[in-house]
Amino acid sequence: MIMLAQVKQTLRSFFELSVSEQRAYIILLPLLTAIVFSPMLWSAMSPGKQIPMEVFVLADSLLGVSDTIDGTVKPKQFRSEWSVKPEKVTARRVIQKDLNLADTIDFDAVPGIGWKTASRIVRYRDALGGFIDPNQLYEVFAIDSLAVFSMDDFFVAKNFVPSRINLNTALLEELEVHPYLSRIQARAILLYRFQHGTIRDSTELRKVRMLDGKTRKKLAPYVRFE
Repeated sequence: MIMLAQVKQTLRSFFELSVSEQRAYIILLPLLTAIVFSPMLWSAMSPGKQIPMEVFVLADSLLGVSDTIDGTVKPKQFRSEWSVKPEKVTARRVIQKDLNLADTIDFDAVPGIGWKTASRIVRYRDALGGFIDPNQLYEVFAIDSLAVFSMDDFFVAKNFVPSRINLNTALLEELEVHPYLSRIQARAILLYRFQHGTIRDSTELRKVRMLDGKTRKKLAPYVRFE
C-alpha cells in the first residue's frame, strides 16, 4: 500500500494527471512491464519457441498510447455537486409600529403573543386611554415578559396625548373602569367632589384619602380638571 501511494504521488507530481488517469496508468504499468519483459522470460523458459507477433503489436500500441501523455496535460477540473453559489444576505427591514395605532394583527405577529393576548392589549389600551410608555405593556393581564421584551419594533409617538377623564364631570361608571382606579377609589373621588365642589388640579387629589402617591402619579396623565 505504501508503494502504491508513492507511485500515485509520483504520477501526480511528474505528469500532473487527474485521478482517473492515474488509476488507468497504474493498471497499465504492470501490464506493460509484463509485456516488455515477457520475451526474455519466455526465451529463458522455452528457448525453442517463438513469441507470437500479436504480442509485439499489442506492446507497441500500448507504448504508443503512453507516449501521448506529457507534462503539459493538466488534471480536469470538476465542480463539486455540493458547491453552491452563496446567496446574497440582505438585512431585515424593520417596520416600526405605533403602539397606540397597532391592531390585534400587529400584536399577534410578535413571537410569544397569541391572538387572545393581542386582544387583551388592545382592550387594556382603550380602557387606559392609550400608552404613554412601552413599559405599560407589562401591566396587561397574563402577558409574558419575554414577549414584551421582544416588542422592540413598537414605539410611542412623542406627540401622543392620551384620552383624559374630566374628574369634575365624570360619572362613577367612567371612573371605575379605568385600569388605575378601583371602584372604592372612584367612589372616593366622587364623594370628595360632592363635599368640596370643583377639583382644581392634581395636587388637590392628595386630599382624597383612598388615593396613594403611586396611584396619583400613574393617574395624572389620564385626568383633567375642567
